[in-house]
Amino acid sequence: EQNWSLLPVQAALTVRVGTHARGSCGFPGFPEWFGKNSTTNKKKRLTSELAMHLNSSVSGGLEAVRLNYVPALRDRLMKPMLEQGPDGVDATIAAMDEYGLSRDDLFESLRELQFSNSKDVFATMDSKTKSAFTRKFNQGTHKSQALGGGDVTKKRKRAVESDMGLPGEEDDDAASESDNDEAAAASVFKAKKKKAAPKKKAAKKGR
Repeated sequence: EQNWSLLPVQAALTVRVGTHARGSCGFPGFPEWFGKNSTTNKKKRLTSELAMHLNSSVSGGLEAVRLNYVPALRDRLMKPMLEQGPDGVDATIAAMDEYGLSRDDLFESLRELQFSNSKDVFATMDSKTKSAFTRKFNQGTHKSQALGGGDVTKKRKRAVESDMGLPGEEDDDAASESDNDEAAAASVFKAKKKKAAPKKKAAKKGR
């Protein structure tokens, strides 16, 4: 049963809240909040990973990394490539090795951690310089690979082989599996032919 006697109290409380708020209550924006909360958590995760990679070179916490180190690192790492093009790749990679940063730290973390009112310097970088950076970075060994172990080495090797047009380990495995399947099919076919031969002889004897 509904207690309608509480309806006047409900109306009074609604008016009271509106009086204190000096306006109407806003529409609940849960989907919008959920999207912004997901973005916030992603940026917190990227900041934590970046702080872990910088742990051997800097002494600041998450707040210091986010507010102080990220803008300075972005300018230092991107400036040589923006001003010199492919010729500035070596200077950028040397600075990344000094701080123990990976390619994802540069092109994902530092880009995602830009302030909304700042200029996106990554968008002004031409594809030729970016390709030169990728080839040069994949050809060497770096301090950041110690955090990823062997998987990073395998990924780097696959990337180099892909850039050079060479077959990778997966292609070799696929080729060997194909050869094994063909050999197995051939052996089965030969076995069937050997079994079929006595039947023909038996048919001749019957005649």
